[in-house]
This record gives sequence, structure tokens and C-alpha cells, in this order.
Amino acid sequence: MSEKQGDFYLKEMKNLSRKSKKEINDLLKEYTKNLDKVDKAQDKLEPYYRWEIDGVVDDVIKNYVSAGKFKYFEACKFKAKALIFIKWKIEEWDKKYKRFVLLCIREKNFKYFEKTSAETPYSYYYFPFFEAMEFEHLLFQGKACLDSFSKAIGSFFEETPPNKLSELKKMLKTKVDQDPKAAAILDVIKSANRLNGIVLDPKKEKKKSIRDLISHRQKVDLKFAIFEDSNNKVTCSPGAQIGMRHPEIVHLYNYSAIHIASKIWFYITGMMKESFKILFPDEIKTTLERKTKELTSKKR
Repeated sequence: MSEKQGDFYLKEMKNLSRKSKKEINDLLKEYTKNLDKVDKAQDKLEPYYRWEIDGVVDDVIKNYVSAGKFKYFEACKFKAKALIFIKWKIEEWDKKYKRFVLLCIREKNFKYFEKTSAETPYSYYYFPFFEAMEFEHLLFQGKACLDSFSKAIGSFFEETPPNKLSELKKMLKTKVDQDPKAAAILDVIKSANRLNGIVLDPKKEKKKSIRDLISHRQKVDLKFAIFEDSNNKVTCSPGAQIGMRHPEIVHLYNYSAIHIASKIWFYITGMMKESFKILFPDEIKTTLERKTKELTSKKR
């Protein structure tokens, strides 16, 4: 296949993929509309990626792959749910710690703060232990999630699937000429580049991912900054932030723990959802149509 033919082929695959996604998304809306009270209660109780991850794994993929391969998809489902739970915990702790820091400022009681500058009267930081613990947990779970994803997607194309995302990319590149799904998934996986320097290797000399730094060498450098603003009022940062001055950390657009947690969850689960739709588009549509009919017939 020539380079020109390859570009045309990939463009056509993207168009087909968009059409298939729209059909699935339309079916998703119809299905969700008809959910009963128990299903809706389950969704509120715990994050249930109905017909995006959980439903696809439980009701579709389980019927089309061997038990040996299914365990990888099941691991993806579990870890995706763990990601959103940990993300919620980080958001919850961030609010609690901010309230505490503001209370200390209001009471002018700085005994729990660490001084950052002897020359500046109000220059402190506060280390939110439990939020830092959850943040560290999220980084590890995010990497584990990507490893399970690599195994799951890789098992669709080869008997011995790759162990990590970089290996999955290499393997998919060897399949693009024979299987259009490989090209489409490879395109989806590009979104994981947004996690370089956070969960994944930043691919820059003398730089490490935050996950790599804290898993092997040091505690996570998460803190609330306490300072005087332009009006000489003592205040604190909007939320806990990763220390940005570490020489081995790449420049990030936003150092907020909440922002980074949301980013990890958004890109990893998004990559899973889209890849599963590419692998099993007809199977998902058929099962969704059948289940929607079952739901609507029960209501009559």
C-alpha cells in the first residue's frame, strides 16, 4: 500500500468510525431514557459506565472473546471505576483541607504550616496528607489501567498481548495495513500523549513522569500555598497543587491536583470507550437495540 493510498484508507476509516459512533450514541440516548428505577439507583450508587465500558464489557465483549482474553477487559472495567472513585475522593479532600487552611488563616494560627521564606512575613505551605495519598493512588491506578487496556486491546489482535501502551502502539502499527480497526484505535490512542509527564514517560531528556518520581524516590509534592495577595490579604491557593519547581518534572499547563486527576480520568476512560466501540461496533448496536426493545416492552 502506497503512502497516498494509506492516507485515503485511514480517512475513509475515520469517516466510517464517526458514522458508527453516532449510531451507537443515538442508541445510547434511547436506551438510557428507558432505564427503570433500579438501574438509575445503581448509577447513582456507584459510577456505572452503562453501555460505554461496563455494559459493553458485561453484555457484549463477554460473549465474543475467550475467558483468557475477557479477564483483561474485566480489569479495564474495574480500574476505570476505581479511577472515578479516587478522583471523587481527591475533590472531597481538597475541599476539606482548603476549609481547614482558611480557618487557620482566619484564626492567625500557623502552627501546622511550614515556612517557605524567612524574609516574607506570610510565606507558608501546608501538606494535605490524605489528599496526597489519594493522588498517589490515582497515578498508580492510572498506569495500571493503561496496562490492562494494552493487554485487552492487544489480545484482540495477537495471542500474546503487549504489557504496556508503548508496546501496544508498536504492535498496532504493524497491523494497520491488514486491519482497519488497528488504524482507528491507533488514532484514538494519540489522546494518551496528554498524559506524558504525568502517568507516562514524558520522552524528554532528564525528565520523569510524576508517577515514576513518587513510585521510586520520593513522596508526592502536593501542597496548599499560603501568601499575601496584591491587597495584602493573607490567603491560600485555590486548591492543592503539585510542586512545579522540581527539575525532573515537565512543564504542565495546570498544576492543580483536581485538574490533573480529572485529566487522568477523562483521557483514560475516553480512550477505553472509543476503542471498545471500534472493536465491537455491530455487536454493541445489536445488543443495545435488543435491550432497548426489552425495556420499552416492559413499560407497556
